[in-house]
Amino acid sequence: MKQQSNAAWWLALPAIALLGLVGFVPLVAVINYSFFDIFTLDSRFWVGAEWYAALVGTPDLYAALGRSLLFTTLVLLIQFPLGVAIALLIPQNTIAKGAVLMILALPLVVP
Repeated sequence: MKQQSNAAWWLALPAIALLGLVGFVPLVAVINYSFFDIFTLDSRFWVGAEWYAALVGTPDLYAALGRSLLFTTLVLLIQFPLGVAIALLIPQNTIAKGAVLMILALPLVVP
């Protein structure tokens, strides 16, 4: 039996650390900004949780959450069966399998 080596994780660690830093620092900054009313960089006023308390009391928040939940549900109800159907339609063990996979992956490469 071949012994497994976890050396690949050491090679991926710098990329994981960089992605964590790039994601974590802006998140902390946004959370920090949410507690201040900032007109300019020189004038910052502490509002604390006052805006959050006002937001929880508005029906607009719950309407937006309901729309987001409806959208997520509709997307999953459409995309999940469609993805399974496409996966089942891909030819198995043929030369066409590679071509079909490349055509399906082409929209992922465009951005």
